[in-house]
Amino acid sequence: MAPEPPKKIQREKSETYYDTKSQVFSALIDTIDLSQLAKLDPESAREEIRDIVNDIIAIKISQCRSPSRKSCSTTSATMC
Repeated sequence: MAPEPPKKIQREKSETYYDTKSQVFSALIDTIDLSQLAKLDPESAREEIRDIVNDIIAIKISQCRSPSRKSCSTTSATMC
């Protein structure tokens, strides 16, 4: 049976995951127009949200790859 990885590594991954998730969620809330979203049927709303989240992630990745990575936080860097 393989040894269990140290707890510290698992916690760091978890913190990084939740930090990244929080950043994406905050950007989504800042970007989305809830009044327009409410007018869509559920499937269209999901598709719109999915497209916006994909755009947010693409922007974060491009920021990480820019020559000046100073604007890229450690959390964002994990998405690269």
